[in-house]
Amino acid sequence: MRRSIVQIIALAVLIVCGWYLMHLAFDSRRIRQASRNYESLYKATAVPSPTAAPSPSPAAETHAPTASPAPTAAATASPAPTAAATAAPTEAPLPDVSDVPHGTAQADTIVQTLPTAPPIQESFRRLLDVNEETVGFLEAEGFVALPVVQKLNDSSYYLDHGFEGEPAREGALFMDGANRLVPPDDCLIIYGHNMKNGEMFGRLSRIRQSSVSMDLPFRFDTIYEDGLYRPFAVLSFSSDPASAGHFDFRRPLFTGEDDFNDYLEELKAHALRWTDARIPYGTRLLLLVTCEYDSRDDRLIVALYQTDPEAA
Repeated sequence: MRRSIVQIIALAVLIVCGWYLMHLAFDSRRIRQASRNYESLYKATAVPSPTAAPSPSPAAETHAPTASPAPTAAATASPAPTAAATAAPTEAPLPDVSDVPHGTAQADTIVQTLPTAPPIQESFRRLLDVNEETVGFLEAEGFVALPVVQKLNDSSYYLDHGFEGEPAREGALFMDGANRLVPPDDCLIIYGHNMKNGEMFGRLSRIRQSSVSMDLPFRFDTIYEDGLYRPFAVLSFSSDPASAGHFDFRRPLFTGEDDFNDYLEELKAHALRWTDARIPYGTRLLLLVTCEYDSRDDRLIVALYQTDPEAA
């Protein structure tokens, strides 16, 4: 009897484990396929096909302008235009602005203009057709190649919604709701789940290993501009404000050089790995944030700095 119970329990465990592994494999395949589709949408050329351009017809090739027949008398003897017809182009009434008030600048007037967004890059046209909240594309060979979305002032929606807004436990890569691209913030933050199947930000933890080079090029192209970044720190911290290891990493803007340098020192204090890269004030930072499995409140950050694209 006891032996039968043990066998039943063992069989149940095998069934549960088998179901779990199949579920992981299915999820991984589904996410990879979607990722490839989004990558192809981003990298698809937007240049019109050469066949779309009108080609000269045989008639156009055989009839040169000099071979056109001379105009007939009927064509040249058109009636003289009337006075009304000739006056129309020059006598169109101008808008009367005599009664429109015109403001005059005062000595103590401060004139402020809102930032104007630059043109959206053509490479994002197809991704924006799928999701108008697309803000960029993050890519690093062997680690990630996914679009990035953002719901302004909301850093929770895409935790459990996919790129197309559908409910999905893997969520999507998304930029902090407080970040702004126009004008661009000093420090941009992107979140993603640490999936056990390696998808989303599931491969970022590899950079913790000393055997992995920190000289990795990450491309974060936004809908307005392209950007090349390189890691300079990997850090672990607690998201629980009551914890001694808590670190408030969300700093979109810096008030000056001292604030910028103080922030780098805070990063260094929590760093598992750190490079000696020179990061001058004014350099844009990029933080890739994911969860850790050691504790529910633990977080892993790969901190990167923007560098010259020619250095890639």
